[in-house]
Amino acid sequence: MDILSTSGIKNMVNAYSRSERSRYIAPLQARKTRYDNLTGAWNKVDKNLDELKSFLSSMESDSNSVFKSKKTELSTDKFLNVTAGENSPTGSFSLRVNQLAKNDILVSKSMAAKTEITTLGGIHEFKITSGENSKVVSVELTNSETNDSIIDKIAKAINSDKDASEFASAASFNPSTSTSKLSLSSKKSGYDNRLIIENVSGGLLDHIGLTAGVLTGRTKGSDSDAGFMYKANSETDNELNSKLNFNGINVQRNDNTFSDLVDGVTFNVKAVMQDTDADVNVSISNDTASMKDKIKGFIEKFNKSYGYIKGNYTSGKQGRGIFTGDSVAMSIMNNFRKVATERVEGLGSSEIKSLRQIGIQFEPETGLVVKDDAKLTTALNDNLDEVAALFNSEKGIVEKLTSDLDKYTGPNGTVSNITKSYSKNISYLNDKMKSTNQRIDKSAEILRKKYQDLQAQYAAFLDSANMFNSLGMSGGGGFF
Repeated sequence: MDILSTSGIKNMVNAYSRSERSRYIAPLQARKTRYDNLTGAWNKVDKNLDELKSFLSSMESDSNSVFKSKKTELSTDKFLNVTAGENSPTGSFSLRVNQLAKNDILVSKSMAAKTEITTLGGIHEFKITSGENSKVVSVELTNSETNDSIIDKIAKAINSDKDASEFASAASFNPSTSTSKLSLSSKKSGYDNRLIIENVSGGLLDHIGLTAGVLTGRTKGSDSDAGFMYKANSETDNELNSKLNFNGINVQRNDNTFSDLVDGVTFNVKAVMQDTDADVNVSISNDTASMKDKIKGFIEKFNKSYGYIKGNYTSGKQGRGIFTGDSVAMSIMNNFRKVATERVEGLGSSEIKSLRQIGIQFEPETGLVVKDDAKLTTALNDNLDEVAALFNSEKGIVEKLTSDLDKYTGPNGTVSNITKSYSKNISYLNDKMKSTNQRIDKSAEILRKKYQDLQAQYAAFLDSANMFNSLGMSGGGGFF
């Protein structure tokens, strides 16, 4: 009997296990697969809605609102750059860059580097001022110095002083192999930060050529004489400020940035213009191209969320949609439809109140679409405040849609609660399948042992039969 062979028993036990799993495990696995698919689908919905919420936040009526964005256009950017903030006015300007800002520089006279100086021993003090900063610096000399060592000590005293080094820096250098010279520079540019230096005690400044006449009159320095590198006769007559002719008016600042000429507009000058250079024309306007791109980006995110749910709600060639009949999915789609089609409340009677009025329509199968691009462009150019209110007013599209999405997203949102429920069901089914598999395996093992017992009994029976047959044959007859 092959049925009680080892292979026969194995086949019968395996057939039993397959039958039991088909009967009990397969339905559980089918339910788990559906919950897995639903969990994946709702996680996708949650991700899409979060992306839409993030995009909506970038459209809100705060300092980053796209409806406040401005663009600048220059006839040339060779001489300056211009940036406009969201609160800057629109308009056109004519400019000329006449001077760039400079850091004030003061140099000593050139002195024989190795000449010995034996008469300046002691402590010398001088005061350095630049803008609102001022500091008295001390230099201690011996009666055995050289001009080279004196200049080195002055530079070191200034640079090592914590306060003085914040607004001034000094350096010793050698114009030739046999001469030494001191250079003192302001760390901030402009006339207001010009260097003012004066003796407090001792005659150290006089020794290096920075006499009262040179310092008070701001004598122009040269390769050998002490003095200042740039003229600074007055606030208007100086070589330290940047100078700009703005719409025919001469203006100047301490640095190369003019940020207080026009509200929200910054002019950064970078090169001086020659007489032959034409004026730079600057225009500032609303950046309608960026606004349109932002609106189209909103449409893309809107359709990604709506389209995914819609595509998985209806039945088609591939069968029944995974969201078919789901009340939450239907609720989300209905909210999207209302936002896309209903009029925004709280706006004036003559204002734009719906997306349709700016050329955007709602298609039930796919979502929003720009049906009239020219109409959208015209609305942004001619009625920007109304378009901004349509999206960003208190009851506008952004606020309404964000409020709706808040119900569904986040750790305590409806979508999260749905996936948590599915996770519990999946966990239950996994436990159920595990225990059922264990029961089937246990039953299969019991069945296997029963078959093996029958196999042993059958083998014993055959052994007995063979023995009786052999006895019968030896006695002249057979048992069978």
